[in-house]
Amino acid sequence: MNEELNKKLAEWAFPNADNIDVVTGGRITITHDDIKYPDYPWSIEYFTKSSDACFKWFVPRLWICNITLEEGIFWNVKVSIPDYHGINKHGNGQALDEKLALALCLAIERLIDGGKQNGKVTK
Repeated sequence: MNEELNKKLAEWAFPNADNIDVVTGGRITITHDDIKYPDYPWSIEYFTKSSDACFKWFVPRLWICNITLEEGIFWNVKVSIPDYHGINKHGNGQALDEKLALALCLAIERLIDGGKQNGKVTK
């Protein structure tokens, strides 16, 4: 599950990547054929294991979103995209997990899927 989720999130975060390789063991390699940098290709820790990677690569894509993080026994993460009037027409992504990175990944996955959770749009 984590490899598939990490691949899905990488494809969303890097829509113009030429190759996304999710390596068993916890790394994701992102390449663009036309980019030539000394530290390239990028090798990123699994998003589901690294809240640092989530915030570095997802938050810029979510710049118009409301992100709510509540810490308790579990992390409760809610991501939503309001319109100009503050009305949420795109659904929410919400998830609970004891690890922040996984909760954030699951919430973003639900947002990508249109706010659907078990086939129903969350409110």
